[in-house]
Amino acid sequence: MHIICSDDDLRPALTYVYYSGKGEFIATNANCVGIAKCGIDLGDNPLLIHKSHFKKLTKKKCKTFELDEEEKTITSRDENGVILDIVPFVYEGENDLKFPDCFAVFPTTPPVALEKISFNAFLLKDLSDALGINNSLISFKGASKGIRVEALDSENTNYGLIMPCFLS
Repeated sequence: MHIICSDDDLRPALTYVYYSGKGEFIATNANCVGIAKCGIDLGDNPLLIHKSHFKKLTKKKCKTFELDEEEKTITSRDENGVILDIVPFVYEGENDLKFPDCFAVFPTTPPVALEKISFNAFLLKDLSDALGINNSLISFKGASKGIRVEALDSENTNYGLIMPCFLS
């Protein structure tokens, strides 16, 4: 997920991975949006984890995660209970960090588009790599709407969105 976070310091909320409070992690760089269920439960409150810290949290060796609301940290441990990392987080709204409503741009049904649609194909690879998608279903709603990318892998429920580059 940290791969598709923005590097733009003028939009600081986009340099974070957003935890929705529903077990979903969301990242965007304003060109594409990725949504993943990583098997990490951090409670019911939305929070933000900087992309540099999120990378540490998702190491393959991490098995359990503990949220310390007082210290505002997440502790990751391996299968033996050894602490691997302690990373900071912020609750949404703190420090004026408000993550955009990414779901507002997602198509809800996959009708066939009758218009020409153009998008940056490199974003498809970046999004697939970030979400761990090997086989995908691409849905188009229209030239002015985003392109929905869903995993077809049986165990993978991740999905994302690529915004159109231009209309033709």
